Amino acid sequence: YQRRVRDQEKQKEEQERQKLERERQVQQENEMETEKQKQSQTTETEQQQKEKERIGKEEKQKLEKEKQEKERQEKLKLERERQEKERQEKEKERQETAKLEKEKQEKEKQEKEKEKQEKEKEKQEKEKEKQEK
Repeated sequence: YQRRVRDQEKQKEEQERQKLERERQVQQENEMETEKQKQSQTTETEQQQKEKERIGKEEKQKLEKEKQEKERQEKLKLERERQEKERQEKEKERQETAKLEKEKQEKEKQEKEKEKQEKEKEKQEKEKEKQEK
């Protein structure tokens, strides 16, 4: 009887010991899993951070390129406007010169015509005087 009781106690102790051992193992596995997840999250967070930085850099470069392109376009536009204005001024000047030249020629023509008429008048007057004599 005593032996049986001792055997049962030993069995209980053994079961208790195994139970504790299993719990300890489970706890250890849980801790390892938790640590693994933490590391995974940290790595993920670091990767996300690096990705954000990379995207940030790319975005910055893209914006910089766009800004430079805008400035280049603006310079081209201003240069074209300047050239167009210059062209218009030269054209205006040319027309003005042509107009003045035409007016000058017209004036000279009128003066010659006037002189011719005066000569004709003088001639007629002399003719008239001649006939009167």
